Amino acid sequence: MSSAVTPSLEVRRRELLDRVESIVPFLRENAAQADKDRRLPQSSVEAMADAGVLGLWAPERFGGFEGDMTTQLEVVTALARGCSSASWLTPIFTGSNFQISRMSDEVQEEVWSDGTNVACCGFLTPGQKAEKVPGGWRVSGKWPWASGCYHAKWTLLAADLVDGRSDFPGFGFLLVPMSELTIKDTWFTLGMRGTGSNTVFGDDVFVPEHRVIDMMKAQPTLDLHQVPDSVFQSLWFAGTPIGIAQAALETAMGSLRKRSIQYTNYFKQIECPTTQLDFAEAASKIDIADLLTHRAAADADRCVHEGAELNGAQRARAKHDCGVGVTNLRAAMDLIVSQAGASAMADFNPLQRLYRDLSTCTLHAMMRPSIAAEVRGRMMLGLMPTNVPFI
Repeated sequence: MSSAVTPSLEVRRRELLDRVESIVPFLRENAAQADKDRRLPQSSVEAMADAGVLGLWAPERFGGFEGDMTTQLEVVTALARGCSSASWLTPIFTGSNFQISRMSDEVQEEVWSDGTNVACCGFLTPGQKAEKVPGGWRVSGKWPWASGCYHAKWTLLAADLVDGRSDFPGFGFLLVPMSELTIKDTWFTLGMRGTGSNTVFGDDVFVPEHRVIDMMKAQPTLDLHQVPDSVFQSLWFAGTPIGIAQAALETAMGSLRKRSIQYTNYFKQIECPTTQLDFAEAASKIDIADLLTHRAAADADRCVHEGAELNGAQRARAKHDCGVGVTNLRAAMDLIVSQAGASAMADFNPLQRLYRDLSTCTLHAMMRPSIAAEVRGRMMLGLMPTNVPFI
């Protein structure tokens, strides 16, 4: 394990971010189409692949970036300034690589032998049972919220592993080609429509032994695997709402000079003190979210680069940092759209899409500020958290 962030990593990170920034205008042009189609245009996925986004957490030996949490955070944030859904799908694709890299060399060769520009989607929450059979496992069932399934070549199905020898099944992932599964169109939502998070069905799918991993027995193979799960999960999607809020602020500022405030004497809205105050406060709240999540990412990266171990209080703080970020981003968005006025909700205005997307993505279970605050508060007072399975 490396002892510190090396100059070469900093250079590689900057080069990657430059490539990502170069595709943001293209993703922005496609964002309305993604919202309408309820999936990303394939050209957006291809642009992300060409920029090196799909291989962000894939092993270097296969041509991946093998990045850290700060790199992920900054890439996801930048992508959200172009397209909320492209940003959200990035952790889905990279997170799947994160798990695949724990699997056998045979599996990794199977997935990445031709490079790491391979889209894989996956699930964290088990709901089905996989039964042990000669040579592997069989599984049937449905897996909802399959973000990115239309673009994935492989998917990781979460399931309880029932081998008939224990009363307590293991929890694992089964790597299955998407060609062996069926997608049902179930993704009808207010926001984040372009993620195409539909339901995946499998009917008596056979999964060979080498494509199954019991997470209770999984071993770290990348430095990134040293990051505690609670911190990893808190940071996983954290960049998306930050980038959305940044895009909303930029969009609103761009139209403000042309606006007046109707039924008042403010013929130029920029001259109104409450407009000035609200935009300053919104910018500050976005900065707070950005700074706090970067602090959490820096804590996580000490595990990656220095081999550090975060204690319970540090893990709780990182989780809470992300939760406080969400609270501030919601408040910032409210300030922005209130100053943009009713026209912000018109279909022609990209602000309405950004508003819907931030409102939707920050409702994700991993982003609940109250849960994060309770965890940290209990830890501060010497009590173990009882509201989460691990910290």
